[in-house]
Amino acid sequence: MSAAAIDVRDVSMWYGAFQALSEVSLSVKQGGITALVGPSGCGKSTLLKCFNRMHERAGNTRITGRIEILGHDVLAASVSVHELRRHVGLVFQRPNPLPLSVLENVTLSASLFERWSKEELHARAKDALQRVELWDALKDRLGTNALSLSLEQQQRLCIARLLPLKPSVLLMDEPCSALDSRSTQAIEELLRSLRGEYTSLVVTHSMAQARRLADDCAFMLMGRLVEAGPTEQLFTSANDPRTRDYLAGRFG
Repeated sequence: MSAAAIDVRDVSMWYGAFQALSEVSLSVKQGGITALVGPSGCGKSTLLKCFNRMHERAGNTRITGRIEILGHDVLAASVSVHELRRHVGLVFQRPNPLPLSVLENVTLSASLFERWSKEELHARAKDALQRVELWDALKDRLGTNALSLSLEQQQRLCIARLLPLKPSVLLMDEPCSALDSRSTQAIEELLRSLRGEYTSLVVTHSMAQARRLADDCAFMLMGRLVEAGPTEQLFTSANDPRTRDYLAGRFG
């Protein structure tokens, strides 16, 4: 679990004239959970979206530096963005299931990439729903519109729909921000169950969540990476006084 799944080197990014990231360098261990923390507007979500080039959807963006995922330069002009997003999935702050059935939500992306039989698609969907512990609750309701599910179930479903394609990296942009404490605990347990099989990056405003969930933690401030390292080390003996002050709740 020590090899780097993501290697970021001197990445700067602009939305028009506004510079959102400044010379960010970060190494993310394969198979672990890494938390990105920092005050609102510090660049956490922007950095996360750069990993599967979702930042480009904003338009008028420019990025410099290098981002390698499993040894591949994802910013290269030759990279297929659709293929990249197959291997690097993103879950947003609020659940965003499609207004389709539970089964269609899980199988739609897979059916666009793979020519699997109906039986294989159903088997992949079953496996994904089992992984996120939704199968028992929904196996008799696969035709139900996903928008009718609870928020927690919707967020689990959004994670499940990434799994049939077996992505390398799961990006989570505050996946628990819309959930209550019980649902937050359930999503955290789900992420722990995926540890080792997937590399997960989680943007969170909750220092308690970062500390109990993440193997490693990276603190960002004003578009720059201030400090990164093992989570417990950062919380108990951070090198930078800004890191210590933020993790202690003195600002942000």
